[in-house]
Amino acid sequence: MKVLIAVDDQTCAEAIVVYAMANANLTSADIRLISVVPGLMAYTSLAMIPDLMQELRSEARKNAEKLVLSVRDLITSALPTASVSEYVVEGLPAEEILTMGKDWEADMIVVGSHGRHGLSKVLLGSISQAVVSNPPCSVLVVNLSRAEKKCASSLERSVPAVNKSASKSECKGDCQPDCKSEKPSERKLFEAGLSFGN
Repeated sequence: MKVLIAVDDQTCAEAIVVYAMANANLTSADIRLISVVPGLMAYTSLAMIPDLMQELRSEARKNAEKLVLSVRDLITSALPTASVSEYVVEGLPAEEILTMGKDWEADMIVVGSHGRHGLSKVLLGSISQAVVSNPPCSVLVVNLSRAEKKCASSLERSVPAVNKSASKSECKGDCQPDCKSEKPSERKLFEAGLSFGN
C-alpha cells in the first residue's frame, strides 16, 4: 500500500502520523512524507529585499527538512517494516500534494484539517478541502484539534508523573493508539506517540 502523508508543522505532523498508524494498516506500507514550503509567489511583497526573501525561503526549507526527518524517525521506530521516504517541495501545498499523489499512484493521501471556519478559512484557505475536492485516490483527513487532544489525553494516562491517579484501566478504548493493548506492536506504536512536543 502506498501512503502519502502531508505534514506542515511538528505537533500537527505527529498527530496526523499517530492517527494514521492507529487507523490504517501501515505495517508494511510504502510511506512518503511530503512537506510543501511556500513558492516564490509567497514572497512577492519582499521582492525589493532579495536577501531577506532568500533567507526566509532557505529557513522555511531547512525547517521542512528537519520536520520530515523527525516524522520519518517517529514512523520507523513504530513500524520498522514500513518503507519511509521524505520529500520537501516548493509550491502551492494542495497542488503539490495532489501532483505527488497522482504521479506516484498513491493508494491513500493523509492530510490534517485545522477545522477553520468563516473568515479564517477564506483568508488562509483549506488545503485538506482542496485535496478532497479532486483526489487521485482515497483521502484520510485527520481532524487535528481532536487528534491532538486524544494524543495529549493518552500521554497523560501513560505517564504517572503527569497524572498519578490515571491508570490504563481509565482508557475507554478511544485513546489513540490503544493504550490497553499488551501486544508488542501496538505498545511500540503507543510509545512512539509519546514523542509529542519534542
